[in-house]
Amino acid sequence: MAVEHDFRVTGPGFASASHDDLYFGGSDRYTAGAADGELALIVPDGIETVTDPDLIFQALSEYAAAYDPSPTDGAATAVALPSAQVPDTEPGETVGDAFWADASAPVDVIGSVWLHEYAHVTERVDGTVDSLS
Repeated sequence: MAVEHDFRVTGPGFASASHDDLYFGGSDRYTAGAADGELALIVPDGIETVTDPDLIFQALSEYAAAYDPSPTDGAATAVALPSAQVPDTEPGETVGDAFWADASAPVDVIGSVWLHEYAHVTERVDGTVDSLS
C-alpha cells in the first residue's frame, strides 16, 4: 500500500518538482533549462542576497552545463534563506531536488555553499555501495 500526495501552491510561492520543498509567499523566480530539467532560483520577497541573484543563477547554470548531472536530470530548486534563519553550523541543506543556502553566502568563492548544495542535488546516490563508485 502506498500513499501519494500532490501539493500545489495556489497563491504566491512554489513547490519543488518532487514536492519535498514548499515555500509560501511572494518571491522573485529565476528559471532556465538544465540538462532535461528546470533549474530555478527562488529569492523570497524582502531577502537580499550578498551576490546579485542573476550571478548566483548564472553560476548554477554554468555548473549544470559544465558537469554531467547524472544520475539526475539537473532539475533543482535553490532557495535563498535569510541569514537570521540559518543555523551557524549549516549554511545550506539539500532535500530531494531542492536546496536552501544562506542569502549572505557569496557564490564566487572556493567552497561556495550554492555550488556545494547544487552538487548534492544533481549527484544524488541511491544509498548503495555500488552507487558511490
